Amino acid sequence: RGGGGGGGGVDYAGLAGSEEFEEYKVLARRLKLVDVGSMGEDEKVAFFVNTYNSLLIHAFAELGTPGDMLSRLRLYAVARYDIGGHTYTLNEIENGVLRGNARPPTPNGRAPFSDGDPRKGFACARPDPRIHFALNCGARGCPAIRFYKPERLDADLGRAAEAFCAGAEVDEGGGGGRGSQIF
Repeated sequence: RGGGGGGGGVDYAGLAGSEEFEEYKVLARRLKLVDVGSMGEDEKVAFFVNTYNSLLIHAFAELGTPGDMLSRLRLYAVARYDIGGHTYTLNEIENGVLRGNARPPTPNGRAPFSDGDPRKGFACARPDPRIHFALNCGARGCPAIRFYKPERLDADLGRAAEAFCAGAEVDEGGGGGRGSQIF
């Protein structure tokens, strides 16, 4: 479920020591066999959203949960999977693939993939801003982790956006509002 403040009650240490996690790591190594180039847009988005969320859990289990924003940003640049023979960090999945090779919203941020980078060809042609309601960053207030399938991606992203915004309140009189801490 949601991030819950850098851990949210998730026992990442227990996960890291489990037999199931060892099996998961074997499966994660098989991502190098995936042919991203053969994927349609919805298949690619579903695949990379699911992979991003899985990689985040994997990183927290192996590296620990970051204690501050700088540590979190470092983790996004360090945690990586080999997918189809190319390395992808959390930042590269989010900003390079899912956001269409957009600059990250950080000071002095650059688009992850340069012109000569073959991964640039896998960037989404029509980035859907609702992916932000599908990516869990592991912090309190992040969207719940769900499994996304290409054949129902549009509906699932719509439901994720609605669920994330369900508790938000706006004071139309200009007095502010209430919602997730990441708003």
